Amino acid sequence: MSEEKFDEEKFMKALVKLKDTQESIQSFSGWCMKNKKQSHKMARCWIKVIKKVRIDQKLVLFYLVNDVVQHLSKKGMSDLVDKYRGPIKDALPLLKEEKIATKIQRCLNIWNEREVFDSDFMKELNELIDMTPQKEDSEIIENFQSNELCKQIKIMKALEDDADYKLKTLKENDFENKDLDLMKAKLKDKSSGHNQVGQFQDGTKRMEAYIKAMEKEVKKRRQVIELLCQGRKYYDSLYGEAEIVATAYTNFGNRVKKVESRLKDKIPIFLANPPTVAGAGGVGSSPLPSPDYDAPSPQGEADLRLPEDDEPGTPDYPPPSHTPPGPPPNRRGSGHTPPLPPPSNGGTGNPVDDVDGRSYTPPMSSYRPTTPPTPPPTHSVTTTTSDL
Repeated sequence: MSEEKFDEEKFMKALVKLKDTQESIQSFSGWCMKNKKQSHKMARCWIKVIKKVRIDQKLVLFYLVNDVVQHLSKKGMSDLVDKYRGPIKDALPLLKEEKIATKIQRCLNIWNEREVFDSDFMKELNELIDMTPQKEDSEIIENFQSNELCKQIKIMKALEDDADYKLKTLKENDFENKDLDLMKAKLKDKSSGHNQVGQFQDGTKRMEAYIKAMEKEVKKRRQVIELLCQGRKYYDSLYGEAEIVATAYTNFGNRVKKVESRLKDKIPIFLANPPTVAGAGGVGSSPLPSPDYDAPSPQGEADLRLPEDDEPGTPDYPPPSHTPPGPPPNRRGSGHTPPLPPPSNGGTGNPVDDVDGRSYTPPMSSYRPTTPPTPPPTHSVTTTTSDL
């Protein structure tokens, strides 16, 4: 590298190999001061290298720039110092590491004390390297409230209207458009002088009120901007969830369309060969579902045996008795109540339900609907449960 020709590639290699020693850094800084006319190229190469090297080498390169800008500022070369403003600002987010952040902050404090850069720029740099823990996105998303954002926007609008009103009152007492020579002439008169002083004091008060109103508005605007940034993260997360759901429904719709297209291909086949079932309604009726290939074979109910019509001894068929059926003795009086005729079931001989819901089977051979039963004898007749 020489003063006549600046080789960027060679310079960048030298930056990569720069050692973390005071002697190496001061030597390299001295060479940069000799070639200060190439400061813009050096700053451009410096930011390219600092983006690629390891974190330890980033600190070494920052020490180099620290030495260069302090020497340039000491010699009053502010125009050359400004060549490094952009690269330094771009590099600070890359230096926001817990391992080196305190050392970077110490250099910034020195720049602020020696006024290497203006206060506004130094404030921006300090914010970029600030290691104050920020709220996690998950916490912001969980605690965000849209009602609070709307409330703060309304407050900000009220403060804005108040500031506009105070600005309007301030313009009513505007001294800028008044003739200074005329004011000086009026000051010679005592009464006019008092009026001019009163107007000036009133204008000063209005100016102070307007400044305070603007400060409140600016402060509230910063709070609203912060809430808007949080709201953006919140709604971005909701949008991501909605996008996932929409994609799922889109995929489901595509699958449904594929099934629909397959069914449309099968319709001509079903129309050409309609399935039939014997006695199930003719053409077009659906076939009975077939059992699975591994389904067990059906087995009969071995324990179930239906009685024959003339088989005695079954629960629903009482055994024959020599005693004709009759009503139980009436214990409340001496008379007997004839039994009611059994309910008719069409002469089928099947059991029917009696009044209290129990099953009743009428005798098949002895029942005569037109002939009343023979009244029981006067002597006591023993009845069994099966006769009832």
